[in-house]
Amino acid sequence: LDLGLGLGLGLGLGLDLGLGLGLGLDLGLGLGLGLGLGLGLGLDLGLDLGLGLGKNLWIYDANFLAQ
Repeated sequence: LDLGLGLGLGLGLGLDLGLGLGLGLDLGLGLGLGLGLGLGLGLDLGLDLGLGLGKNLWIYDANFLAQ
């Protein structure tokens, strides 16, 4: 749901995460179902997208991929 809202807001981040990492749907479903998939990463992505902090998440995602 958070990822869907983020994408709907035109952040262009939902597609990037979903297509690039292949985790967009997994993280969204994990949070929605309470499976805790991704642990800290899942919570950070969900909260950032839910709050609309697309730019901060994009920087975090870039740093994460760099590692």
